[in-house]
Amino acid sequence: MIPLLKEFLLPPGVFLLAGLIGIWNIQRNPRRAKRILIAVTILFYIFSTKIMASLLVGNLPVPPPLPPQSLDLMDSSDPPQAIVVLGAGLYEAAPEYGGDTVSGGSLARIRYGANLHRRSGLPLLVSGGRPENTKLSEAETMKAALETDFHVPVAWTEDISNTTWEGAQNVHEILAAEGINKIYLVTHANHMIRAEK
Repeated sequence: MIPLLKEFLLPPGVFLLAGLIGIWNIQRNPRRAKRILIAVTILFYIFSTKIMASLLVGNLPVPPPLPPQSLDLMDSSDPPQAIVVLGAGLYEAAPEYGGDTVSGGSLARIRYGANLHRRSGLPLLVSGGRPENTKLSEAETMKAALETDFHVPVAWTEDISNTTWEGAQNVHEILAAEGINKIYLVTHANHMIRAEK
């Protein structure tokens, strides 16, 4: 029930809901209905533009990328013990690959995860659930690409989550069972705030 409610409270669902309210008001109060429908149309358009997306994402605090020399942390008394790569979607039914594969965002993340693995020797965990109507989870496609295309082994997969929060809980359980409590987290800057929580 909560995911359905969330769909109507976040864009574009909130615009659809407001539009339905406007349509419902056509018989009762045509003037109000017209104002609602015009406002919804304008807001929907504004929130659909690249300019608005840039404004919204541009105001997020963005942590800096990890510079190559940061692997000096490996020499510290409490070094990271694993690399966790979060999924960023699927390229579904890719004709050139004969099925589901990693999206461009996931590809960028696993490429960096492979780079970190080669430089540090740390084991990799990939995390990403199975979107509706797909045969493979994000984690399964990431593991396949890492092992086949990058020749990097994947130690663990977390492939049952539906949200970043569930993924974090599951990853914590997997790594805690291995005695791992410090990681390198690979994701995109605009996803880092949500991923860190």
